Amino acid sequence: MLEQLDRYRGTLAGLAVGECLGAATENMQRGDIRARYGVLRDVRGPDPIRAGEIANQARCLAESLVACGEYDPEDALQRLVAWSFSSQGVLSQDVTNRALAKVATGMMWEHASSLTFWESGGKTTGIHVVGRCAPLGLMFAGNPEHNIAATYSSARLTHYDRVWSWAAVTLNLVIAALIAGNNIEESLKLIIDHLEDYDAPMPVLERLSQLEATAYIHSSTLAFNALEAAIVCLLRTESAESALVEAVNLGGASRATGAVCGALAGAAYGLSHIPDRWWQRLEDVDAFVELADRICALAESDS
Repeated sequence: MLEQLDRYRGTLAGLAVGECLGAATENMQRGDIRARYGVLRDVRGPDPIRAGEIANQARCLAESLVACGEYDPEDALQRLVAWSFSSQGVLSQDVTNRALAKVATGMMWEHASSLTFWESGGKTTGIHVVGRCAPLGLMFAGNPEHNIAATYSSARLTHYDRVWSWAAVTLNLVIAALIAGNNIEESLKLIIDHLEDYDAPMPVLERLSQLEATAYIHSSTLAFNALEAAIVCLLRTESAESALVEAVNLGGASRATGAVCGALAGAAYGLSHIPDRWWQRLEDVDAFVELADRICALAESDS
């Protein structure tokens, strides 16, 4: 139980830490990162570091799970709307915030999500939605069917494109497999076998089946690229620290890649294996740890 609790804590705190760590290399090219930092190994910025957008959206979902004792999409949505109009949420005008702004006017989320998608020319990246859904991977770690259904639903609250919903589902199934004590190679095999029984897009299964430690990776604003990069970083390293350092030094969308890799590394190794010098700088790390504890207790009571 203590090891499992450490993994729950590691997932939520790791997501927040990974996003903060990646802030210093966001939108940078690898050569520019090497020129400025050599290898970035520490969180940059003044103390304390505040959690980023992805972590705060995940926190909204985690708080909803704890308050309701289950996944309640309407409650989760209203918490996201409230966050979006806070001083943190309005900093970004990405797809998530634009969809939530429509919901705030009274529009049904289904219409808000689809309208935002079409306003974007049918082109969205899903870069934030994947990491946001991580608390559901914890809540339903022992129930793959509920994990898939709830994660898919949660992603669709703001992102109409089903590809991004399946990216979030993939992350949460990997998180669940890692929490159960499987390594990343075993976890990938388990979810590929599992997704074959569902209506997952074939490109999803094909891309997952091709991932290996030697795969070429880059951190773009497309959710699946960030997810794949984070997975490969775990495949080619042997610690939470080395996986996260590898991820954020890719540059590009390093906040999102760092967040996803942080969640995976936390699930694989636990908070006790994420360097203290990182997570102790996070202003609200205690809140993420407490939420992880309470979600772990809920998951245990449902099993």
